[in-house]
Amino acid sequence: MTNAPFSADSAFKEPASEPVPPAAGIAAPQTHATTGSFLHHHGLQLGGALNLIGDASLLYAGYKNKDPMMMLAGGLYTGGALALTRYGTPSPERQMREVCEGTAAFLKEHIGPLPQGSHLATIHAQQDRGLMDRVESTLYRNPVDTMLGLYTAGAATMLASGIQSGNKWRSIYGGWSLGVKALSFALPEKEETLSEEQKKKPPGSVIEWIKEKPLRLFGYGSIVTEILLGKSAYADLRAGKEGAMFNVATAVLYVLSDAVLAISSKNTSSVDGLLSDKDQDHIERLAAEIIAQQPYPKQAKLIDQVSEFLVRQPAIKGSADEIGAALSHKVQQMKNGAWSGRVTSDDATPQIGR
Repeated sequence: MTNAPFSADSAFKEPASEPVPPAAGIAAPQTHATTGSFLHHHGLQLGGALNLIGDASLLYAGYKNKDPMMMLAGGLYTGGALALTRYGTPSPERQMREVCEGTAAFLKEHIGPLPQGSHLATIHAQQDRGLMDRVESTLYRNPVDTMLGLYTAGAATMLASGIQSGNKWRSIYGGWSLGVKALSFALPEKEETLSEEQKKKPPGSVIEWIKEKPLRLFGYGSIVTEILLGKSAYADLRAGKEGAMFNVATAVLYVLSDAVLAISSKNTSSVDGLLSDKDQDHIERLAAEIIAQQPYPKQAKLIDQVSEFLVRQPAIKGSADEIGAALSHKVQQMKNGAWSGRVTSDDATPQIGR
């Protein structure tokens, strides 16, 4: 079996007949090369990269100061920044594979064994993956929470370092940072979809504003902690401690990173997280292939169930009604013989390139 990246084209061969139009109202995403667009699409990775440099500086400062607690804090922070830098932007190939596998499992749960030779049956049979791939999938789904979890542990360690060394500013920094990071980690992001008119309205309270994007608390709250870190670094500098300048550099880089993360979203599916129209069309075809082979009285209910399942997937566009209409159209074409619905090779198996 080849180790090529997963492509929707390999999961369902393009028919020679006229292509099926996407569901009404699903438009291709528009991109514009502006600073705002860049920050929206790559803010998490940029914030992670800036934090990574600062965290490495903190780790080195702990080494130079011979402070094991600061070294541990720097190591935890560095791990969090690495996770955000590496996994902060969704992988379209991995998303496509996971939606295909999820759809196969969902249909199997509702109808029993999938029809032999169907594309989703092959995908379901070959979806077992190794531990590292499952870990990577989890990190892609939760890069922000991974970062915040490690940062919370790092902040607790910084608090212990300040108490142990007798550095008042570092202790205050660690305590404030621990509170900000722990709250940011614990708060879920609001998931309801707002209209453009609702988005323009100011939030009813500071709490509502923070709930819309918990990283606002992390970003703006952390700027306060960087001021405290700067005071701690200044105290070390005045005391002539080695590595104090690295703490100063850390504080500056953290402020830049915090400003970027404050405007970012915890939900990575909102950052270039939607599948293309073509990939979504193929997923709908895979489901339609199975539905079309079921007894006619069950097909309408299955279309509704699959539509409700797909609309809950963060990478899928459109409403349940739009997805249902697209599925109905594809099922009808399948029954009319517009497509062939059999797989004959391993090409139907979603894979991740290395």
